[in-house]
Amino acid sequence: MSDNVTQIKEGDRLGVFNVTVVEPDRMVFKNRVPIELKAGSSINLFGNLSLYVEILMNSGSNPTNAGGTQVMPRGFL
Repeated sequence: MSDNVTQIKEGDRLGVFNVTVVEPDRMVFKNRVPIELKAGSSINLFGNLSLYVEILMNSGSNPTNAGGTQVMPRGFL
């Protein structure tokens, strides 16, 4: 854990994303450039914070690049 806290606000740019919504129970990021959710890829947000894409075979979780659509694996909620 770090004492160096980064506050994320609406309108911030984090790597390839713009922060469009910040609420107590959710944050929404919209990509400025096309990204590919390809197994084994990583998407840098900022600094040492990245999203790592892992798709397990037979999990029923196959996210796709669906512009403007939220994609959540089955059983996420």
